[in-house]
Amino acid sequence: MSTRRSNSTVLKAALSAAIIVFASSCGTVKQGQSSEASAKRYFQTSSLPDAVAIIPAPVKTDDPRFAGDKAYYEWGKTIRERARGKIAQEDAASSMDYMAKLFEEAIGLRFSEELTPNLYRLLSKATKTSSAANKKAKSYYSRLRPYVEFSEPTGVPEDEESHRKSASYPSGHTTRGWTMALILSELLPERSQDILEVGYRYGASRVIIGYHYQSDVQEARAAASGIVAVLHSSEDFCEDMKKAQKEIDSMSRFGKNRKSSGNPLFPGWYADPEGVVFGNEYWIYPTWSRPFDEQLFMDAFSSRDLVHWTRHEKVISKENISWLRRALWAPSVIEKDGTYYFYFGANDMHEKGEGGIGVAVADNPAGPFKDALGHPLIDEVINGAQPIDQFVFKDDDGSYYMYYGGWRHCNMVRLGDDLTSLVPFEDGTMFKEVTPKGYVEGPFMLKRNGKYYFMWSEGGWTGPDYRVAYAMSNSPFGPFERIGTILESDMDIATGAGHHSVMKGSGKDEYYIVYHRHPLQSSDGNHRVVCIERLYFGQDGKILPVKITFEGVPASKLRH
Repeated sequence: MSTRRSNSTVLKAALSAAIIVFASSCGTVKQGQSSEASAKRYFQTSSLPDAVAIIPAPVKTDDPRFAGDKAYYEWGKTIRERARGKIAQEDAASSMDYMAKLFEEAIGLRFSEELTPNLYRLLSKATKTSSAANKKAKSYYSRLRPYVEFSEPTGVPEDEESHRKSASYPSGHTTRGWTMALILSELLPERSQDILEVGYRYGASRVIIGYHYQSDVQEARAAASGIVAVLHSSEDFCEDMKKAQKEIDSMSRFGKNRKSSGNPLFPGWYADPEGVVFGNEYWIYPTWSRPFDEQLFMDAFSSRDLVHWTRHEKVISKENISWLRRALWAPSVIEKDGTYYFYFGANDMHEKGEGGIGVAVADNPAGPFKDALGHPLIDEVINGAQPIDQFVFKDDDGSYYMYYGGWRHCNMVRLGDDLTSLVPFEDGTMFKEVTPKGYVEGPFMLKRNGKYYFMWSEGGWTGPDYRVAYAMSNSPFGPFERIGTILESDMDIATGAGHHSVMKGSGKDEYYIVYHRHPLQSSDGNHRVVCIERLYFGQDGKILPVKITFEGVPASKLRH
């Protein structure tokens, strides 16, 4: 936890420093460019920004301040065999194509020399400019790389010989990555947090694999910030920025004039999305995807067209749930007679009395939702099912059922007319186990053409095997025989696609699946983002496999 907080503090400082760059504007000072600069960089060699003037000299090994660098170097060695270490090894690549792939999820679109020539050209020239300026500082300071200084192996042994004689300070990879992050954030300010986090992690990878000290990386970000600020004095750069902005804005899948949602749907780390239609608006209620002890509230998002989303902050929070201590998870929201009922899991319950499934109410879908009972509605393990991941389903006869359960078991219960109590089934039982083969968590029920489609998540929620499967039945009670997988990872797009819900559009057979997934370059299990795709059915009524995308879905307004 201390490492997480320390890294978070450093990241916030880096993001704050980036604001200075965003305040820069094109056209204040004009620098002439030679033909050499126009073809490859924004400044000729003699006019490059002076990185030596931007950053201080590196600390020497006998300086007391070097202890910080040494501590980070030792920390990096402990990370190399973990998932984050594997990503750091991949980040040793620095080609434009690799870096384009690196930022795809954060910016919500694919970009390449073929798809977005103006954006690609802008970033290629800008990173070449920052690299050239960075080399001046590397040559001037000639700091030994840590693996050379300590005569120790790195996380990427195949690069050791080629880098042995090149200087360590400031980090070239970091300079290029941060340059790209700053420019993309200026072009796409609504996604700046996610973009800057990717740029930050790219630089941090160099410390983990042992090719740079922490100060090499930190000062490289400072140098890149200064270089990007100076780039705004270049006429060519400003013109290329305009072309790239126009290119992004004209793309149907993203930009100011976009006609499609793009994926992720909105910035931020969110998971377990509950998608529901209220009137002429789509609503999504996700879990705030952070460590359990920090999960003490939930935001919501609304849209009239699936493309433009409005965030509603803290629609439910600890202030209105007296027994909530941690792990506020996986909402299910339903409306009845003008009242909105918000079901939630709390406290990651393992033993009776620790927490469980609760219900809160409000007279507005944006809340604030307040605890209706003062205690959990379900607070014990029945049939082996942890009381989490509840979904409330209204059948055509007016009955309300709740499906819930973790730990590979799923129960269903019947809700009373007040929606805040449980009532027995016709046979007198209170709980029915309906666990299908492969079930892990995240149940969802959809009724279409008289058939009940029961869906659930399989695999581990932090891993690439997380996926969605389904069954069909003639009854809400099952039996539910697994038919197949309908949503899963695509190693060209993202991993761990799961914990979904389904929304109905205005069209006759217009359905949307809303789900979360992990960006490819992320090693943090909590790094999940909310996405959307169309859900289609075959002529036999079976659900067709869903292909996950960066594009998302076209705009679609509700008609009531």
